[in-house]
Amino acid sequence: MAATQSRVHEGKLAIVTGSARSIGAAIARKLASKGCNVLINYATASSDAPAASLATELASTYSVASATVRADISTTEGCEAIIAAAKKHFSKDEKLQVDILVHNAAIVYIGPVESVVEKEFQHIYAVNVLGPALLTAACKPYLPTDRSGRIVMMSSINSKIGTPHTTLYSGTKAAVEAMTRVWCRELAENATVNAINPGR
Repeated sequence: MAATQSRVHEGKLAIVTGSARSIGAAIARKLASKGCNVLINYATASSDAPAASLATELASTYSVASATVRADISTTEGCEAIIAAAKKHFSKDEKLQVDILVHNAAIVYIGPVESVVEKEFQHIYAVNVLGPALLTAACKPYLPTDRSGRIVMMSSINSKIGTPHTTLYSGTKAAVEAMTRVWCRELAENATVNAINPGR
């Protein structure tokens, strides 16, 4: 009974962005340990090997289906590639359902306000803010219709405490929390939407 209860996400599908390493990989492992199938997303070729290794680990350790997709969430094309990979590897009877979406991917720029430059501003907002918006939109047609879905946004305490030298990063995380509040209402028939602040 205990083993059955521990696999509370048996047969569900989770998409976890930025999950080839670090916190994202830990999230993927935890979901897999609960019986969830996992699509591992990452952005760069340097993560090809870690992502493939993680997918193999999840399948062998937890007896779940796992696949990888290298795709840039800050572009429409990248988000379409993620959906295409999900359909290829996880469709049931040619139907896809995305039960859990974890927006973990993010980049950080650290420096005093006078160091802010346009290129870095555009890059960090594209990945940290536009990316979650585009991918959530791409996943919306495949979310559950019975409110059982889960969308998790990775925020940061920096946007609340005003950590010096985090102008760009803190700004993006404040935007993430604003989008979370909007989606709580907009996607209420599909999923619970929460933001969390990872920490010690």
